[in-house]
Amino acid sequence: LAILLTTHRTSLMLQPSLRLQLVRRLLPTMLALLLCGAGAAYWVAWRSATKAYDRALFDASLAIADQLQVVSGVPRVQLTEQARAVLLTDKFDQIFYAVLGPNGELLDGDPDLPMPPAKFAGLFDETKHKYFSGLMGHRQVRVAALQTERGGRKFTVLVGETLVKRNALVQEILVGMVVPELFLALTCIGVVWFGVLS
Repeated sequence: LAILLTTHRTSLMLQPSLRLQLVRRLLPTMLALLLCGAGAAYWVAWRSATKAYDRALFDASLAIADQLQVVSGVPRVQLTEQARAVLLTDKFDQIFYAVLGPNGELLDGDPDLPMPPAKFAGLFDETKHKYFSGLMGHRQVRVAALQTERGGRKFTVLVGETLVKRNALVQEILVGMVVPELFLALTCIGVVWFGVLS
């Protein structure tokens, strides 16, 4: 009987030790999986937000390009105030545009909008439009650059916006993907803690 009692006491003493050992071994793996999951979730969220809102910028650049005409050799952007209000009004972000002439001169729009990187010069021959990120003052902006031709001359239309909507969508997708993973990890640890030697 004494031997049985001693064995039982030893088992009780070892029980939490084994739990802790298992949890300690499980935690690094779970943390690594959570970090990998968070990284993958961020990439998916960023890519989804970028593709969705870049397309909207491209559509706006097409709309502005449609209003670019060359009259008697003089390029003009014939945007009415109503058209400007429709194109540049957004509930969350500020939207800017600029139309550049063949030599990079500003024909219309905001002079502070970032210009396309020099590496885009040859790439326009392939797709006619590109996207890039830049700074406008102290604010980060995403810009769609569209190259169009009028009267045998090439013009560039830029439409940019701040990143409020994009960041909000990234956070929303990230939370939606990471929270379930965190809950699953805590559940696994709970199963190990309460299930071992019960």
